Amino acid sequence: GHNQRMEFLGDSIMQLVATEYLFIHFPDHHEGHLTLLRSSLVNNRTQAKVAEELGMQEFAITNDKTKRPVALRTKTLADLLECMFISFTHHIV
Repeated sequence: GHNQRMEFLGDSIMQLVATEYLFIHFPDHHEGHLTLLRSSLVNNRTQAKVAEELGMQEFAITNDKTKRPVALRTKTLADLLECMFISFTHHIV
C-alpha cells in the first residue's frame, strides 16, 4: 500500500543522508567500513529508538479503541519514522 511506498522512500533517503555524512566525515575509511557504519545508523533498532525519543508513537493510529497508549513493535516504530521523515521532507500526506 501507500505506507510501504513511503517507508521505502524514507528508508532510501535516510540511507543516502547517512552515506553522504559518512563519506564526508570519514574520508580515510574504506567502503566496507563505511557500509558497516551506515548499517549501524540506518536500521530498525536505531530508527525505533529515534522515533521513541521524538514521541512519535503518539501519532500512530492503532486499532486500540480505548485510546490508551499502546506499545509499538520495533519495526512499527521504525516504519513510522520513515513515513514521517518522508512526509516532512516532501510534503506528502
